[in-house]
Amino acid sequence: MSGGVDSSVAAARLVRAGHDVVGVHLALSKDAQQTRESARGCCSLEDSADARRVCDKLGIPFYVWDFSDRFKEEVIDDFVDSYARGETPNPCLRCNEKIKFAALLERGVTLGFDAIATGHYALIDDAGNLRRSTDANKDQSYVLGVMTRDELDRCIFPVGDTEKPQIREEAAECGFSTASKPDSYDICFIPDGNTQAFLGASIGMRPGMIVDQDGVPIPVPSPRVREASTTSLVEHSATPPGAVTPTADAETSTGEDVAAKPCMRWHKGALIGAGSFGKVFLGMNAKMGLLMAVKQVELPTSDEAATRRRRYMIESLEAEIALLKTIQHPNIVHYLDSYADGEFLNIFLEYVPGGSVVALLRNYGAFEEQLVQNFVRQILQGLFFLHSQAIVHRDIKGANILVDNKGGVKISDFGISKKVESGLLVSTRGQRGMLQGSVFWMAPEVVKQTSHTPKADVWSVGCLIVEMLTATHPWPKLDQMQALFQIGMSRHPEIPPDISAAATDFLLRTFEVDEAQRPSASALLDHVFITQPVPEGAGKAD
Repeated sequence: MSGGVDSSVAAARLVRAGHDVVGVHLALSKDAQQTRESARGCCSLEDSADARRVCDKLGIPFYVWDFSDRFKEEVIDDFVDSYARGETPNPCLRCNEKIKFAALLERGVTLGFDAIATGHYALIDDAGNLRRSTDANKDQSYVLGVMTRDELDRCIFPVGDTEKPQIREEAAECGFSTASKPDSYDICFIPDGNTQAFLGASIGMRPGMIVDQDGVPIPVPSPRVREASTTSLVEHSATPPGAVTPTADAETSTGEDVAAKPCMRWHKGALIGAGSFGKVFLGMNAKMGLLMAVKQVELPTSDEAATRRRRYMIESLEAEIALLKTIQHPNIVHYLDSYADGEFLNIFLEYVPGGSVVALLRNYGAFEEQLVQNFVRQILQGLFFLHSQAIVHRDIKGANILVDNKGGVKISDFGISKKVESGLLVSTRGQRGMLQGSVFWMAPEVVKQTSHTPKADVWSVGCLIVEMLTATHPWPKLDQMQALFQIGMSRHPEIPPDISAAATDFLLRTFEVDEAQRPSASALLDHVFITQPVPEGAGKAD
């Protein structure tokens, strides 16, 4: 029950029909701006109060269920990521798919309810198929087309056979205050309705990507004004628009194509990624035409708090650069060059056009077992090399595995990677309290902050396999704190059903709690799951 007129009448009709009805309002945000009274959208405190009053009048229980964490991950983050990729997402469609008719139904069925009912304008015919509503002006069947057969069989749309004016009349006859409540057409998680400002704060304001007829991005010159609040323009040397020239003491590149070019000029293109350590842009060598991934991090400023954080990031990136300089392997992203230009620390890396595993999962769905086998073989080869160099990656996950346009896999993002001493990366008790890495992919010894070896990466590989087979993170029903508790209790993620016996055995080996018994990356390369063909149809995505 959103607190609008449609769900109010839907609940009333179900009560009159003799059903045992419980009203549920979804709390989808922890943002104080979104939940304030008079906020735009459909999830404000005002809406919750309206829904409660309707339930009181109908004499039915009322509950608020918190799906805010899942909503952020599945809807808000997806919305931002889609815009970053140059798409125009439909967050309502995503919300219906992932929240209202997945998370909500899942919890409802678990608690013993037979079905969920909503105020959507849609119909289900006698054959159980989704149809357009009677009111063509309000039809919402298009945003329900993502529902599965099982979900549709457990759904009721009580108002789909009635036009909106009649629904308002019926609400007024019931004495509902929602009878005259205006419809909401805004994006519920943007409380002020300013989508441009919301996206600007998340991914920055930038020109859209321009591609040629083959879909290859054409770099766009970067803006020449520093900040809207400043009055001066950026001072440029006599270089082409969008080109950047390193300082005189810049390091000479170690990459083949840009070797011995300390004054490399480059053009900044579209934003292709963002993370804890800054933003990643598509770049092009102004002389050679080489496409690169350029990681940019702002250098420290006069702001004390921001300065401390940026200094930490710079130190981490300098450590990452030091590691990358020593690494040359076909399954690891190649380091090309780096320099500081007075405003940013720039790291030039090999550009991998296919994007990350997590992006592929988002676009194409869960991987079949044969593809997982192919990717894991390459990841293990990269890890075998890293571990032979006494390097622990510490953040193996789908977002940090890149795929080129020929199916080649490369491990990326060495921001928290470390050299190990005597095979152990030792945690100091007095320094406990800050976990580094991504919780859902962490090994038990990492969560417990005990001494651990490169085999922590092996556990993460197991989590990555689960991620690839299911198209979600390894603990999909848990938030981060709940996952930390489970991992700290030495439990592993659920192993997907319907995969081969070899894949199951492989996963169980990666999830060996005792790291002394957990196989190394080298040993896993000899496992039957890696060396033998996958049975036809195993782990096949639906």
